[in-house]
Amino acid sequence: MMSDNKSSLPENKMDMLYTNNFQYVGPTPSSCTLNRVLKRQVFGLRNYSASQTMVCQLNTGTDFVDCTNSSIVFSIQTVGTPAYSVDFGEGSAMNIVRNIRIFHRSGTSYTNTQRMNLYRKTEDNMSESAEWFTTIGDLMGYGNTSVFSSASVTEYTFVVPLSKLHPFFDATDGVFLPPQMASGLRIEIDLSNPNEAFVETSAEAGTNFTSYNITDVYINAMSVTLTDDAVSSVNQVSQSQSLEYVYRDVFTSVQPVNSTTLSVDVNRSVGYADSAYMILQKLFGVSLISDDAFENEFLNGQWWFRLGSNQYPNQQITDEKNAYSTALITWDKFKSTVSPRTTFQLFSTTNGVYSVTLERDSALALSQSPVNASRALRFELTLDANPGINTYLSIIFLTYMSNSRSTMLSSKVDI
Repeated sequence: MMSDNKSSLPENKMDMLYTNNFQYVGPTPSSCTLNRVLKRQVFGLRNYSASQTMVCQLNTGTDFVDCTNSSIVFSIQTVGTPAYSVDFGEGSAMNIVRNIRIFHRSGTSYTNTQRMNLYRKTEDNMSESAEWFTTIGDLMGYGNTSVFSSASVTEYTFVVPLSKLHPFFDATDGVFLPPQMASGLRIEIDLSNPNEAFVETSAEAGTNFTSYNITDVYINAMSVTLTDDAVSSVNQVSQSQSLEYVYRDVFTSVQPVNSTTLSVDVNRSVGYADSAYMILQKLFGVSLISDDAFENEFLNGQWWFRLGSNQYPNQQITDEKNAYSTALITWDKFKSTVSPRTTFQLFSTTNGVYSVTLERDSALALSQSPVNASRALRFELTLDANPGINTYLSIIFLTYMSNSRSTMLSSKVDI
């Protein structure tokens, strides 16, 4: 017999329990978590074809989602006639994710990111170590370990951590995605065309390889169930104050390179801009199977970023080594003990990037710079040689902090 509330029993009953040592005090729970388990979240369809849009609406109920331990799993099957051989080139299975949109169940847009495949390839190569590419990177399809061929198995399964699908799932301080956001969350993924996602490893692929299919896709969401008291407390806070969820979002600007001079205004106003970088993507890599859309070389020239009246850096960069060191600063690698996979040689040939960090102090939180109409962000580049008309696309990614505030029924986003 247990009792933790003396007032629930008459005084004579309490005295009897106390006299006979039948009164116990229950220990305070050391955790508010009851259970943590992977739950499969299915998409609207199980199978999709190239260039279609995959849609998933999460059904998590009152559970929180541990995004750092969640993943999206899909199987890819190539389509064509013998013989052909293709792979992901410098990219991974994320090559198929061209655009991604995420919505609250009320319709509020959390993000609408274009060219997510190129962003992911660049971020991974500049931030992750060579060892990471042999483990988690291998699950994602990096390293050309899975070659699609008509002469062998043409279907492979890939596992992409949810935090790699989009930075929305990689919240500041690793907080869980609350049920006020997770339940009914709608995820839309536009699939790439086959020539952008793959590159030929045999000459026959140009005529024999035609497309690819997603034969099975789902999200393995790590669902965390809390105690009733904890859920009630969270619900009360969400109604009275709203729940705050801070994450990084990505804005994309695309412009063709038709001459040696390039000047691009990044037309996005944000309160906390984290970094900006430009990548030269081969135009034919997007449309031809013979070219790798994710092999991004560095072309020499004079360049810098302007933010209002400030220039980053103070003097224009004119050589590859300074550009490489600037990229290491952008991804905070001078202070890190983990070196990126991208060496100086790879930077010149396959992972070239023109970058700048807009953080005023990487040791302080929320030290990013504002970008607005009076402090416009512009990228300026003058190449040493003419790249030729319709050869490259200039793709600029602006990463910035975004803050969502959610109640039981609605959500609001501030940037």
